[in-house]
Amino acid sequence: MKFLKEEKKVSVNSISKSFAENYETCKLKAWKKKRKNRDNENRFLLVGKTAHAIFASKVAERVGEKYEVPTVKDPSIVYEANLVTERVDLDKLIGKEEILGYESMVESKLSNGISLIGVFDLVTLAEDEFLGTYIHVLDYKSGFKVSKEVDNEVLFYAYLAADKFKMPVLFTRYSGRSGDMWGKFFTYEEAIALEPLISVYAEEIKGVVESEEEPFPEAGPHCLACPFLDECSAKDLDETNPQQLITKYQLLKARTKMLESQLKNMRFENENPIETPEFVIDIKESRSKQLKKGKKEDILLLLLKSGNLERHLSALDIKLTPEVVKTAEEAGFEFKEQVRRSLNISTTTEKKGEANE
Repeated sequence: MKFLKEEKKVSVNSISKSFAENYETCKLKAWKKKRKNRDNENRFLLVGKTAHAIFASKVAERVGEKYEVPTVKDPSIVYEANLVTERVDLDKLIGKEEILGYESMVESKLSNGISLIGVFDLVTLAEDEFLGTYIHVLDYKSGFKVSKEVDNEVLFYAYLAADKFKMPVLFTRYSGRSGDMWGKFFTYEEAIALEPLISVYAEEIKGVVESEEEPFPEAGPHCLACPFLDECSAKDLDETNPQQLITKYQLLKARTKMLESQLKNMRFENENPIETPEFVIDIKESRSKQLKKGKKEDILLLLLKSGNLERHLSALDIKLTPEVVKTAEEAGFEFKEQVRRSLNISTTTEKKGEANE
């Protein structure tokens, strides 16, 4: 483990959904971000941010206000963000609900003194024949599908809304791109009762992030978007220790993927293949036919009915399923056992899940 030598002690006085997401993804990332506050502004994030701003401007226009959309120089990002938001129909989305705010920052002091902070993309006052009067928090998403599980984002925002407005809360995720939607309703009592859970979690984050000792890195595909990839301590881990070796392996996999992308972009920027003393960098292209409709089995039946099956047998493959093997053995065919070994790395939770099935 590495120890940080610094004059000023890091202090965690607040947590947010995004900071908790960083912490859950990799505690080391959250630890470093608190000290260096660095972001990796990839295309996906820029499209999402721009789409959120355009969505806010639509809401502002509805209430007779103006919301300035940040200027993004890349026209392709603006174009895609507009595609994400062009289907948004606020009349259908919120109907007659009263708009209380948009892009609204909300803060609540937890019992341990740590502040919980959130930004409501859209918050309205709604009424329902069965639910009564409640607060509707709508979280705008730019992906095709929205998560349909009660995660920290749901709990954080439900508590924040209940604490601020003293009313029941409906939290809704909404995809502007596809219209996919999911929601979870909380009574006021249910939402307020979340405070002890959030408070304990905030205390854990505070303890880990404020510590002078670096947390153990948690490498994986998410490393591709990490702004601290080049300085991650995972690259220096002990290759004789299974846990450290797996972590280092996951980091290098992500790094290799990133370097492959850089090489591909470098080749596309050049008219001809790039030559070095040892290598030639080029794009290998392969083409194959794919059925637009129907299944491969339909072609097999066609060949059988037309009497052309034997002529094309060499081009066909057969899956040796247990049923096929059994039928072939009954007809006199013999089989031998073939064993292939490949590396398989799964999480301990996946392994426990298999054992419990």
